Amino acid sequence: MRIVRIALFFLVYVALDAVSYIEPIAPFAITPWNPTLGLCVAVTALYGPRALFPILVAPLLADAVNRGFPLTPLYSVWVGLLIAAQTALVTFGARRLMRASVRGIFEAEEIRILITALPSALVIASLHVGSLVGLGLLPGGQFLESIGHLWVGDIIGILIVTPFCFLLLKPEQRKAIEFTRVTETALQVAAVLATLWLIFGVHQDHANEYFYLLFLPMIWIVLRYGARGAIVMNVFVQGAMLLALLQLHATAESIVLFQAMLAVFALSGLTLGWTVDQRKAATHNLRARDEKLAASLTTAATSELAGTLAHELSHPIGAISNYVAALNHVTRDSPPDARAQSILAKLNQEVKRATDTLHHLRDFFRTGSLILQETDLTDLVRESTSLFVSRLTGRAVTPQLSLQAGPTMILADRIQLHAVIHNLLINAFDALQPVAPARQELRIGVRRAGGLAVLTVEDSGPGVAQDIRENIFDGLTTTKKDGLGLGLSICRSIVRAHGGTIELQDSTLGGASFVVTLPLIQQGNG
Repeated sequence: MRIVRIALFFLVYVALDAVSYIEPIAPFAITPWNPTLGLCVAVTALYGPRALFPILVAPLLADAVNRGFPLTPLYSVWVGLLIAAQTALVTFGARRLMRASVRGIFEAEEIRILITALPSALVIASLHVGSLVGLGLLPGGQFLESIGHLWVGDIIGILIVTPFCFLLLKPEQRKAIEFTRVTETALQVAAVLATLWLIFGVHQDHANEYFYLLFLPMIWIVLRYGARGAIVMNVFVQGAMLLALLQLHATAESIVLFQAMLAVFALSGLTLGWTVDQRKAATHNLRARDEKLAASLTTAATSELAGTLAHELSHPIGAISNYVAALNHVTRDSPPDARAQSILAKLNQEVKRATDTLHHLRDFFRTGSLILQETDLTDLVRESTSLFVSRLTGRAVTPQLSLQAGPTMILADRIQLHAVIHNLLINAFDALQPVAPARQELRIGVRRAGGLAVLTVEDSGPGVAQDIRENIFDGLTTTKKDGLGLGLSICRSIVRAHGGTIELQDSTLGGASFVVTLPLIQQGNG
């Protein structure tokens, strides 16, 4: 893979060197546009010091392929050393700047690279031109002009090409490209082309005076797309401007002037773009923090309300338990009635279960404590479903069980998980009420997936409305006219306390599907 990357780097470098050899100070590698340097900086920033060796070789290869060594190959080697040195100064200087804890917009790597590129390019340009003047290869009178020529070319190369390479090569930036507004993007491209035509077509004799009209579409694009819009626009404007200048047979001085103006334009667009991105990120973080705070407050209110309800309901349930005991005592001396005795036994069992559940819920919401024991989730589902069916006297729907063979062992508080399963079954049953009896289906499944036990409760009801899907597990959110909105919130709290998750998905039956995942007991954990 590394060999492929190096070969690709050489290919792109040679191609960029060929198209950018415009108005050089012949026969030297001094041009007003040096995109190859921007490529070298991006590659070194991405792959580290190991990229410097190919950078040393690339100028030698480019001179051999594109120009056949207009000077001695030693000059190409010298240029390679200068480019490698400049690349190292820019990239490692940018990292040094990062370690200096620079905050704000300067946290962006591209901005730090541009900051270090300005002095680094001037130093290397002075060294390059000074060596040529010192060897008598370049007249001393061209010293300052040649430095400006090379410095502008290096700066514009880094400003345009390095951010574009990051956009293409960094996965996180590549994924974030979202030019989804097709019509607006087309209008923006048309605006840029029209402005370029106005500058270099209609007013070509005074193009430098009209150049700053490009700021108008640039502001539109950057406000919409941020730094990514500025990066793409800079590349587009660079190519279109150079084509226009070559078509107009512009002089080297004019090309350098427009390149310098483009450098100001590109830097302004990038700075504005990163500012827009930071503002959007800050707004997003603030919104996320507000949502998290609101969710925390809702959870706290739900917990308090659930604890209060558990406490208050314990009194009437306790009274019912006492009445059942009294009724047993009253009927003890009478001739026994088998049906009455069966009903009293079931009533007593349900009262005991309700009492235990309330006590556990109250303790859970007060202290977060669970009574964990090894539990077969399959058996627990069978038990919960059996109890649920016994309460559906005269109802048409019968839950369908789809249980994977073999035990599904988890560490669980049986009473708490029973409450979760029961709540999900009740919700599924209620969702079926508006559906014709022939279409009513309720399915409960248990399976193992990796290290997880997966419980699914799904129905053929109308499903959950889109406007409350994201908040369905929040406290006080309900689809029922007489609901409190506590059931699913309590279920989520219990499942999370078990180290699991609960999600709402679309059901293959056409309604809602609630999926609970819980960690399995790993073999050997006993």
